[in-house]
Amino acid sequence: MKQEGIKPFIGRESELAKLQEIYNSTDFEFGVVYGRRRIGKSTLLKKFAEGKSAIYLVANEKKLEMNLEAFAKIIGEKLSLSHLKFKSFSDMMEFLFENVNSKTIVIIDEFTYLVAVDKAVLSELQNAVDKYKEQSSLKLVISGSHVGMVEDMLAYKKPLYARKTFSINLKEFDYYEAALFYPRYSYEDKIRAYAICGGVPYYLSLIDDAKTLEQNIISIFIAPHAYLENELDFLFQTEFRNKVNYASILQVVANGKTKLNEISQLSHINDTAKTSTYLKPLIAMGLVDKENVFGDGKGTRRTIYKVKNNLVNFVYTFIEENQSARELLAPTDFYSIIVAPRLDEYVSFIFEDVCKQFISRRNKLPIVKDKVLEIGRYWLNDSVTKAQIEIDICTRSEKGYTVYECKWQNTKIDIATMGELEEKAGKITEFEVTAVGAFSRSGFENAVPQNYPLTYTLNEIFNI
Repeated sequence: MKQEGIKPFIGRESELAKLQEIYNSTDFEFGVVYGRRRIGKSTLLKKFAEGKSAIYLVANEKKLEMNLEAFAKIIGEKLSLSHLKFKSFSDMMEFLFENVNSKTIVIIDEFTYLVAVDKAVLSELQNAVDKYKEQSSLKLVISGSHVGMVEDMLAYKKPLYARKTFSINLKEFDYYEAALFYPRYSYEDKIRAYAICGGVPYYLSLIDDAKTLEQNIISIFIAPHAYLENELDFLFQTEFRNKVNYASILQVVANGKTKLNEISQLSHINDTAKTSTYLKPLIAMGLVDKENVFGDGKGTRRTIYKVKNNLVNFVYTFIEENQSARELLAPTDFYSIIVAPRLDEYVSFIFEDVCKQFISRRNKLPIVKDKVLEIGRYWLNDSVTKAQIEIDICTRSEKGYTVYECKWQNTKIDIATMGELEEKAGKITEFEVTAVGAFSRSGFENAVPQNYPLTYTLNEIFNI
């Protein structure tokens, strides 16, 4: 793990730019910053508040009265007022609107804790906003980790509906931003590290690129008292009431079961409607992805589920089902016997996501004239011809459809591989493929780029 010290702020340029735009506004602004735990909400808000007049309040899982006492102390210190007290949350909001300078940001972090102990807080906040929004230029930001609760707070017919002027749903970093946490690694190890820890800033901050990837995996996941050995328990306890069903579903999906019916059966829920209900918050939190076949409309039966969060995927793939071996083996032996032989096979599936992210990131550059309008994966199991077709990446642009092969292997892609891709593409009936391309960990035989210009190596993926 990296040594303690002042950690540099990484990424979140667009979110900071949005918050700065809000700060520069002459109007009243009220917004929400939310996302799952560990995603970096507090870090972002503290960075935003740097160098500005700000009142930063952090709610705790305590009674509302105790939170108000803590808030009164912080606000009193900020405004040089002693013995400040608030009878209610409404009382505090009215005080802030009437006494805080318009260029002061008021941030209430973990606001959902207040709602959990007293739902009246929502109505009281609504009343304060409605009363003062026309005459105030205060900048008010609330944040929350419980994604479902925050989205429900902002829903139609709820107290805060139509009151916010902005909202920011913090997502995981992509492969490119994640790599900024370990700049000394090779391109290959940057992708491996992303496949292991995903794009959650807290997890990424644990990686020490002065050590080998093996050493990091051991210290973070395998060694006794490893940094993240209880992370899944923490995640389930803080986010879900029924830990057992959510954990069972994640385990089944991580084991490669992708269809709703088999997920329902193997998780022993045995009710697809209930299983679908459990899947929704997992999807909202970015732990599971619901994927429709490329070219098909939403709501089709050609839908699969897969684990989206890389750390959760890694833990279920290598750690959870091998706890006995983890107890019996030395950490280095566990790594060499359990993890090392299958690590690159595991990374190969994440590499497809990295390549999609590259296309998306590149697509935003002004040099790209033929913009991609849709991206996905294609698969077909034809019951008549028995043909099984799988295309790693499909894109639709203004000029047509392109398909890509993604190879995380030790050998270079040759002309024969590209010919096989063209043959598969010719069997697609839903759309006509106009070009083929490829991504390769190990590069290409000389003839490939000459005949197929849409070919990319790791060097190009990281030098965009």
